[in-house]
Amino acid sequence: MKELYFEETFPAPQGILDVDVKVGQVEILPHDGRTVTISAQVENADVIVTRSENTVHVQSEHGREAPNGSWLERLLNGSFHSKVILTIHVPADCEIQANVITGKLSISGINASVTGRVITGDLSLSDIGGPVYAKSVTGKLRYDGVLVNASHRFETTTGHICLRLPKEPNALLDASAMTGHVQCDFPLGESQHKKHLTGGRLRGTLGSGEGNIKAKVVTGSFQLKHA
Repeated sequence: MKELYFEETFPAPQGILDVDVKVGQVEILPHDGRTVTISAQVENADVIVTRSENTVHVQSEHGREAPNGSWLERLLNGSFHSKVILTIHVPADCEIQANVITGKLSISGINASVTGRVITGDLSLSDIGGPVYAKSVTGKLRYDGVLVNASHRFETTTGHICLRLPKEPNALLDASAMTGHVQCDFPLGESQHKKHLTGGRLRGTLGSGEGNIKAKVVTGSFQLKHA
């Protein structure tokens, strides 16, 4: 695999990282300083890094290696092997917007708002100090660590959502599964638990109820567990 390295410096505090990877693995971690450093390993792909004002854009490009049909068509029928592995270090107060179509996405230790989406694969988040929006279509979605008093949303179409928290959060909980089950290990004030033939919905108050935790599962399960 070919190895690449990029470095960008934010001209102002509280920058934004925007990541869009089609096939591969992305890990985003904090570090000191105002730089964004990107280490990439690529196979049959390119990584393009650009900056516009306070936003650093990181994008994978696969089309040049797939002349006969789209990269997605060739990937699905097994005739195209492409991979991108990214390790990205950002300032801890950097806002994150990251999308992976097929693969894995991991984001840890960011003290700002985080949006993470994976179409097919696993999404892992931990110790985020801002609002979280996490969505997967098919795969596992996991959060570990403290959830701050903010509005958080977790969604999956087919898969499992698991939040493992070391202490009780302060939030209004609203979790539902059309087909599957919902579970909360923490005491819920004003609890409302509705069970349906194939699914259920759980609502109530956690701690002081200052923030919000909304979770939606179509087919699968939701767990809010004590770590």
